[in-house]
Amino acid sequence: MEDGTKKQQYPFSFTGTGGQFFKIWIVNILLSIITLYIYSAWAKVRTKRYFYGNTVLDGSSFEYHAKPLQILLSRLVAVALLIALTFGGAINPLIPVIGTVVLFLIIPWAIWRSTKFNLRMTSYRNIRFGFDGSVWPLYFYQLLVPLLIFVIAAAIGFSAHFGVNIDPGSAFVLAGSVALGVGYLFINIFIHKRLASYFLNHYLYGKSRFAGTLSFSSFLITYLLAILLGVFTFALFIAAAVFISVPEGMGVLDWIEGFGEMIDSDSDEMSAIFLVVILLGYAFTFLVGFYVAALVQARVRKHVFSQAALDQRVSFKSTISATGLWWVMFSNLLLMVFTLGLARPFTQIRMARYMANGTVAFSADKLDEFVGEKRAEVGAFGDELGDSFDMDMDVGF
Repeated sequence: MEDGTKKQQYPFSFTGTGGQFFKIWIVNILLSIITLYIYSAWAKVRTKRYFYGNTVLDGSSFEYHAKPLQILLSRLVAVALLIALTFGGAINPLIPVIGTVVLFLIIPWAIWRSTKFNLRMTSYRNIRFGFDGSVWPLYFYQLLVPLLIFVIAAAIGFSAHFGVNIDPGSAFVLAGSVALGVGYLFINIFIHKRLASYFLNHYLYGKSRFAGTLSFSSFLITYLLAILLGVFTFALFIAAAVFISVPEGMGVLDWIEGFGEMIDSDSDEMSAIFLVVILLGYAFTFLVGFYVAALVQARVRKHVFSQAALDQRVSFKSTISATGLWWVMFSNLLLMVFTLGLARPFTQIRMARYMANGTVAFSADKLDEFVGEKRAEVGAFGDELGDSFDMDMDVGF
């Protein structure tokens, strides 16, 4: 958001290193195993404190103030629910059903509570962040609207079956197609936009509010680009697979006509063809799938940051690109595969550094002066929330 005033840039940076975090990570893993997962709450706090403490803005780092026992309580509740879902059926067949319903009903509340807790436990220069959004928008957009879409899809299927006398199989396919098409476009575009706006406009820094007006068209263009990219590259993949599979000297149409006989013959040639297609499929999934995910994340983040402002005085910008994010994601995957998971702390550091280096704050006033005003407004640290629920949701901010 621009107001015409010349603003000074304040780039974020990340100072952590893979070697430092590896020591924390390996100790966390070993102690979590020894204590049968109980130490995982302490491990999460140590990890967050390391990453927050190494994320720097204008010479000062962020801080994380949560106590491990606060997180352990929520994890024990989650484990109890998981045990009930897993073994409850041996006691009463209704227990897994009831547990599943309870799980779906609690997820929006858990995300809401986790958001409030984690922001309240985060500070910058002795000023806490906060969140004052209501829980009901999460129930509406995460449960009610998706349920409504599938009800409409089912109604279309029944109408097609009984009204137009379509056979049940075709009616099911029709309903499934409607649910898939409408659900993808509606949920992943409209709801993504609404949730991003919901979170953005209810974040607080002290008594100051983050605010911004997000554009549905920006989300729509992003997802359409992702769809077109996926369809186009999938078509190229099919064409390449057919090109490789067709024997030299044989036409494509002739090969297609004889494809059924080749499958029935169970020949070594057919096995080789399937192996090549499977390998190409894996390559396609990793290369293109990661790029599509990176495209959506980078574009959404760039749009949300461009519209976000704190107290109408501090604005933000995301400079990460789809290609840059894709490379970090894909190369991190390769590191994980070739090190059998031991590179996990290094991949986390690489991603944190890339995201921090791709974030800039702008302020017409000196940032320390702005923060000083906010500190005078709120005084010392506020009271800590007494509970937590350990879930996270990424909507682009």
